[in-house]
Amino acid sequence: MKNNITPHLINWKFLVLLLSITFSLSFVSYFFYSKPLHKESITVQSVYLKTPKDIRVLTNPVHAIIYQNSVDLNSLPVAQKKLHFIAMVLPSILLAKAAHQTLQNKVHAWLTKKPETIKEKLEVKKLLKQFKVNSLSLLYNALYTPPTSLILAQSIIESGWGTSRFFREANNI
Repeated sequence: MKNNITPHLINWKFLVLLLSITFSLSFVSYFFYSKPLHKESITVQSVYLKTPKDIRVLTNPVHAIIYQNSVDLNSLPVAQKKLHFIAMVLPSILLAKAAHQTLQNKVHAWLTKKPETIKEKLEVKKLLKQFKVNSLSLLYNALYTPPTSLILAQSIIESGWGTSRFFREANNI
């Protein structure tokens, strides 16, 4: 039997799915990420997972946990799978965003007061090369990060709630 779904309809359905995931998860990032993280005050805990039971329950604020590996979530009921996946991925997203925000704040300060020390000038040169830009304002723009809910939604789509082969076998957290 021939498939009657047109390509533009598939894209529309995908967009609706992405938006619904984004909106439903936006409360997660808002509720669990109420204060900005400062790199100097973060104590990161490293956890090796053996079973889904080793995944820590989310708290507010979210504890800084880096999971060293992933576990198979296929055996869990759908609701539990979703909660465990978010609890496994959200702390890493928030830590990466905090580090990125610290760097963006530093670049913002350099926009108002040009780097003076040799160390600062070398750091600027390194960052401009790393991000392939030629000015501090372009570097500042390159350091923009999308909302946590969008990052989380993208990780859900790409990993199938932690059930894809890449997620499970390649520790693609």
